Amino acid sequence: MTDAVASTPPEGEYPRGEYRGMSGLTLERHYNPRLAVPDFQDYLDSHQRLSAAAEDGLAGTLDIHYGSHTLQTLDVHPAAGSVPASGTPVHLFLHGGYWRGLDKALYRFMVPPLVASGVTVVPVNYRLAPAVTVGEIVEDILEALRWVSDHVAEYGGDPDRITLSGHSAGAHLAALVLAHDWTPEDRPADLVKGAALLSGIYDLEPVPLLPVNQEIGLTPEHATAMSAMLRPPLVQEGIAPPRLLIGAGGDEPSDWVRQSVDYAALCENLGLPVTRQDFPGENHFSMMEQMTDPESLMFRAVRALVG
Repeated sequence: MTDAVASTPPEGEYPRGEYRGMSGLTLERHYNPRLAVPDFQDYLDSHQRLSAAAEDGLAGTLDIHYGSHTLQTLDVHPAAGSVPASGTPVHLFLHGGYWRGLDKALYRFMVPPLVASGVTVVPVNYRLAPAVTVGEIVEDILEALRWVSDHVAEYGGDPDRITLSGHSAGAHLAALVLAHDWTPEDRPADLVKGAALLSGIYDLEPVPLLPVNQEIGLTPEHATAMSAMLRPPLVQEGIAPPRLLIGAGGDEPSDWVRQSVDYAALCENLGLPVTRQDFPGENHFSMMEQMTDPESLMFRAVRALVG
């Protein structure tokens, strides 16, 4: 994911264990994007520059609390030209960082093109591991969605037109949101109309075997409980299922890409409308910068999903 511990872990740091015939450094090469992209820091620096530039003239309200913790915040950037009750589509973005790092501000570069295309954009922060579990982070995202459903109309957004996107760990979180049943809360069963799941991990079994898990604290039992492959999107009779865009970078490690392929197949078998999309020439760190270009493959795919 977007913020693994080191590009090459010190010798001897690998716990014993095997996943799909891989162990040790081989497993690390597939599940530590920093090892797969040696110049990863150049991309993170580029994200920061692009996001700093995007702040000029960008309207919105930052760091609104949807919970009491300092990290339980979100931003609301109204669609260009929108006024309260104008009913623009609403799109939440969930950042990556292996559930224990990074911040929504790093991806602010994504906001202006979406806003300019008529979308109200809501980047979300959440509490981080190991202070909380992955399950508690999922609860944060659900709470953020409750806040958006209740309040986004005050900013010109339409609470009946909510979609999500997430990158890396954020894609995993978005996938688990799709498994949530909203009806006991007296909310629409189809509260989330669609999700763009970008470069995600959906089977968490390998994570406890990685050195980065020292900072995540994921047990094998919790990895099973939090695996999206075992908690697929909820499908209810008479309710339109969410539209899905599931993709990964063409230059990502093969087993990382396989995770997207397998999750897409699972969702298709459940009858969900799925678009599977690879992004040729893109690695784990470069791919999201396509969102700065309205003519790019990723922007057009995400914008089509938003509707």
